[in-house]
Amino acid sequence: QEIQTYTIAVINALFLKAPDERRQVDVESNVDILDCPLTEMANILAQKQLRSIILTHVIRAQRAINNEMAHQLYVLQVLTFNLLEDRMMTKMDPQDQAQRDIIFELRRIAFDAESEPNNSSGSMEKRKSMYTRDYKKLGFINHVNPAMDFTQTPPGMLALDNMLYFAKHHQDAYIRIVLENSSREDKHECPFG
Repeated sequence: QEIQTYTIAVINALFLKAPDERRQVDVESNVDILDCPLTEMANILAQKQLRSIILTHVIRAQRAINNEMAHQLYVLQVLTFNLLEDRMMTKMDPQDQAQRDIIFELRRIAFDAESEPNNSSGSMEKRKSMYTRDYKKLGFINHVNPAMDFTQTPPGMLALDNMLYFAKHHQDAYIRIVLENSSREDKHECPFG
């Protein structure tokens, strides 16, 4: 376990010494990790599945975790979470179509299976009221323009990123949560948005 502790300590030191500027690095090529900016280094370590290796061989190992290893894991966790701060402090631009498309995608995943297709012959007013109803079911505060819910920081765009990740990667659970919560009475409401 001593070698594992020192390995985590080296990874932490690399994170602490990594330059913070943003530049593109081809992750597929042989890159010297010491020359990588912080976010690229985190991406390289994610591709090497560092998290699952630590989980399998350190946290779930038969041995108890000593104090130094617990400290190094804590430092690594803090450094990793700090990478998300920029996204957390980024306000959504309600006029940015790409960002608005993420909200449309959340609605589409939750409700398009049960509703009529987009190319249906419905009036624009009917479609707007349907979208407003769906955004209310998702739990957004602003039912007409849910993008406004993400202009507050924190949580900023990080909340929307997490919602989209959950909706795409755990689609059945997402749909179940939305449908269960949309059928509850208001006093028992637990919205997703």
